[in-house]
Amino acid sequence: AASANANTLDDYEEGTFTPAYSATSAVFSYNVQKGFYTKVGNMVTISAFLRLNVTGNTLNANALTITGLPFAVSATTDSRANVSIRWNGITTALIGIFGETGNSSTTITPYKITAASANYNTQMVSNDLSATATSQMFISMSYLTD
Repeated sequence: AASANANTLDDYEEGTFTPAYSATSAVFSYNVQKGFYTKVGNMVTISAFLRLNVTGNTLNANALTITGLPFAVSATTDSRANVSIRWNGITTALIGIFGETGNSSTTITPYKITAASANYNTQMVSNDLSATATSQMFISMSYLTD
């Protein structure tokens, strides 16, 4: 029987979405572009996989973002989400990649960590991806939505 209790699970959803890279004047050609989500109440958990084709990519030094989250991150102050990213086939020698989102955003901003970098806030650019080596990212995160 349905209940009006605040603890009643009345908002559960599973689905797919299409993540994509974005950078000004860059062109991306994908071999794989998959995203899956589960939303329970106001908590969204996603996993995504992006793999570029070996041809058809035009990359440059413009800031890279990952678009297409299925729900916007909550507009509440300090509701940003940290993102776990595993990668392969990246042109720059990296120690790590991590991402974050902003409030009310459906976009992930990936940041790169290199052995030479003294800080952890250098945003990736599209030519950190390889136009010919099937660059790929595996992305997972959980975040609050409104």
